[in-house]
Amino acid sequence: MGVSQKDAEAWVAAASSSAPTVFEVWAENWRTVEVFQALDTQWRIAAGPMGSRVQGIDYAAIPPTLALMDVRKRDRKSVFNGLRIMERSVLDTWYSPETKQ
Repeated sequence: MGVSQKDAEAWVAAASSSAPTVFEVWAENWRTVEVFQALDTQWRIAAGPMGSRVQGIDYAAIPPTLALMDVRKRDRKSVFNGLRIMERSVLDTWYSPETKQ
């Protein structure tokens, strides 16, 4: 499927040996984190001749997720802005020179 045995074994070893990261979330950001986690399968991936690349969250999935999670309409803009900040941080981390091997 495009992943070498060596790469797959390295990924499994890293995933199984690392302890979960614990961090504090301020109360005013908690709802945004919950929505971000609910969108964990909603990332757009573009495939091309040089491989695939994650583009970001599928924004079409955000409004129904906010509605299903009962996010108040008056809070949705703030949550959306927080999602964009988190998305940008993820993309910057994934594509930073330090994380490429």
